Parts: sequence; structure tokens; C-alpha cells
Amino acid sequence: MNKELCPELRPTQKKTLTAIYEAFGCDEFSSDMFIATLNYSVSYTYASLHKLTLLRLLDQNIDENGNRYRLVVTPEENPECFDPAA
Repeated sequence: MNKELCPELRPTQKKTLTAIYEAFGCDEFSSDMFIATLNYSVSYTYASLHKLTLLRLLDQNIDENGNRYRLVVTPEENPECFDPAA
């Protein structure tokens, strides 16, 4: 993620966003899917998803099945938000 556009993003959050993109792309996912796929702890998962939602990098949809998340920015649609690959 481009630090100039999102300077408050920590390295661990950048790593989490990358993992989300690699695992789910632009598809919706639940916190349970996040935990199962990425093998993160429950507390880390909820804290990370909450913070990324507050930063408006994830969209949250609440329905009868619980919280669903989706990336708001992607390298394809928002290249200005991402640093070029090394």
C-alpha cells in the first residue's frame, strides 16, 4: 500500500491486506473464512478487520449470517493506492 495515501497503515496491516487480497481477491469473506484460510487468531482477526474497516479499506456488510467483508481497493482498480512491485 502506498504510504503517502495511507500513512497510518502499519506493516502488519499491510501484510494482512496483502493476505486478504491473495486469499479472497474482491470476493466477500467472513471472519470465520479469514481465520480458517489465513490461520490468524480470533482476537487478531477481529481487531484487524475492525481497524481496516475504520480505515475504509474494507467494506463491512452485516446480515443474518453475520459480518461479511470485501476489499474496497484493489491493485487493478486503484493502482494509485499501491506501491509498484519490486
